[in-house]
Amino acid sequence: MVLLEYTPGTTLFHRLDVRAKLIWLITVVSLSFIFRSLLGVCIVFSWVILCILEAKIPTHKLSMHFKILTLPIIIILLYEALMYHGKSILLALPFGFTITLEGITKGLIFTLRLLIMVLASTIFTYTTPYTHILLFLIKVRTPYPIVFMLLISLRFIPGLQRELSMILDAQRARGLELEGAKSIKQLVRVYIPIMIPLLVNGVKRSRELAMAIVARGFSPKSKWVPLEEIKFKRVDYVFSFTLLALLCVVVWFRILGFTI
Repeated sequence: MVLLEYTPGTTLFHRLDVRAKLIWLITVVSLSFIFRSLLGVCIVFSWVILCILEAKIPTHKLSMHFKILTLPIIIILLYEALMYHGKSILLALPFGFTITLEGITKGLIFTLRLLIMVLASTIFTYTTPYTHILLFLIKVRTPYPIVFMLLISLRFIPGLQRELSMILDAQRARGLELEGAKSIKQLVRVYIPIMIPLLVNGVKRSRELAMAIVARGFSPKSKWVPLEEIKFKRVDYVFSFTLLALLCVVVWFRILGFTI
C-alpha cells in the first residue's frame, strides 16, 4: 500500500463516508481478481485511474512513491513471459525458454492487479482522515490499544517518508554518492549516514509522543469518547448499494460459468 497523507478536498471521495470508501476498495480489488481476461482487468484499472482523477491526487506524489514498484513489475512480467507455456510462441530463447503471447498477457494481468491494489489503497488513504478510520475501528469494537497503534502507524509513515527524502537530499548535497555502491559492504557504508539520522529522529519523535500521551492521561483500559461521529448520508447509501449490486451481478455471472 502507498500511504499518502490525507489532504482535505471537496471531491466525491472526500465527501464519502469511510465505510463507503472501504466498500469501494473491496469491490475494486475483488473485481480485479474475479475478471480473468486482460480486457476485464483493464476495465477495472481504467476505473481506478478515473477515480484518481476525480479525487485530484497530484501525479508528482504518485510518481515519487511508485518508483519502488518498477522492479517488482519487471520481475513479474519476465517471470510470466518465460515460465508460462502457451501456444503462440513469439520468441525462442536458449536452454528451451520461450516467450509466448499467453505468458505476456498473464504477466500484464498480474501487473495490473498489483497496480489496482496499490492505487485503490492510495485513494483511500489520501481522501480519508485518520480520525474517521479510528472511529470506524471503534464502531466495529476493535480493542483500543490496537486502534491507537494502527492510527499512529498511518499517521507517521508519510512523515517518515518525507523525512527520508529530506535526509537523502541533504546527504547528496554533502557529496554522498548513493548510486556508486557495487558491493554489500559499500552499500551498508553508503546507507549508514541515512539510517542513523532517520532512527535518531524516530526515537525523538516516539519520546515526544509518549510524553504527550502521558500528559493527556491516556489509558488503554478507559473508554474513549469520540469528538465526532461518522454517519451514512444519502450519497453513501446510493454509492454503496450500487457497488454491492455490481459485485453481486459479476459474481453471479461468474457462478453461471461466464468467462469474463
